[in-house]
Amino acid sequence: MPAYLIEQHTLPNSGAHVTTARPESAGEDPRPLIVSLHYGGPVSPWYGRGLLESVVTPALQELGAIFVAPDCAAERWIEPVGVNAINAAVDWISTQFAVDMTRTALVGYSKGGIGTWAITERFPEKFSCGIAMAGAPPPSLDSERARRWSTPLYIIHAEQDELIPLAPTADMAATLAAAGAPVNIEILPGVSHFETHRFATPLRAAAPWLRAQWGRKVSG
Repeated sequence: MPAYLIEQHTLPNSGAHVTTARPESAGEDPRPLIVSLHYGGPVSPWYGRGLLESVVTPALQELGAIFVAPDCAAERWIEPVGVNAINAAVDWISTQFAVDMTRTALVGYSKGGIGTWAITERFPEKFSCGIAMAGAPPPSLDSERARRWSTPLYIIHAEQDELIPLAPTADMAATLAAAGAPVNIEILPGVSHFETHRFATPLRAAAPWLRAQWGRKVSG
């Protein structure tokens, strides 16, 4: 498994802060791109590093991807500030490293999980697939809009989540599945919403699913 370098950057045009993780020897061959959306809390510079370094990169590094974690001071990632932060991070990272834009993923936890739901629903062409951890579907997502869902989504949620209850997420996952949408859900027993580190193992288990989605994109 490749050794990864974690680095902090300030984007030249906007002054926005992003954290990256990349193999020490990235080479010239295009690699998948994984965008990590951080949880809530007071956002200090490079706030996204916490989730990226402790959960997302260790869990998914076997994929050999380039990772980028923008910061978002807005309450929700779907707000213009958050969407702009994601777009700026993706645009910038694609100038720094060889990335394969047909193999991308949006991964988030809590606030970032909510953002993953919202962004993959509103901008289905932006990412190949999404992984939403401890998140929740947008309130506006009803059965009619579920029938139009197209982005493959992998959901990881604690059964007894005390901050973001499982029921709305599980119900919408069932609605999406019934509509034929590409959705998977993994429910974790005995895990608190605040035990973020315990999501690393189930996230690692999602790596084969990610490979499969990327394979479909390439072959399609």
